[in-house]
Amino acid sequence: MLIRILGYIWIIAGILFLIKPQILKNKLQRKSLRKMKKYFIFLALFLGIVLISVGIKFEGGLAKIIMIIGIISVIKGVFLIKGKAAEKMLVLGERMPLMYFRIGGLAYIAIGVIILLLR
Repeated sequence: MLIRILGYIWIIAGILFLIKPQILKNKLQRKSLRKMKKYFIFLALFLGIVLISVGIKFEGGLAKIIMIIGIISVIKGVFLIKGKAAEKMLVLGERMPLMYFRIGGLAYIAIGVIILLLR
């Protein structure tokens, strides 16, 4: 039940970022580095744990790929704790055109659909 709700949240966030990417870009510019660093760490760890838990429940190639993506996400979250990587991501995010935020929105939607399909 919880995974289904999380899948829908990911899809809704993806649709929001796809339709209005300026919202995410404005948030990146307004928030302090400390708050955004915590957000990136939480997002990477949470996504990794959810994907690993979904990948463990099922068999097959797609489930294993999803589990590998989850492991990579957890490792990324651990590296973000250092701070330099988070700073570089924020600076890079401020310079990106809005098209990249729309692509990120599509990625959010895809992850939400995968979570819903493999629950």
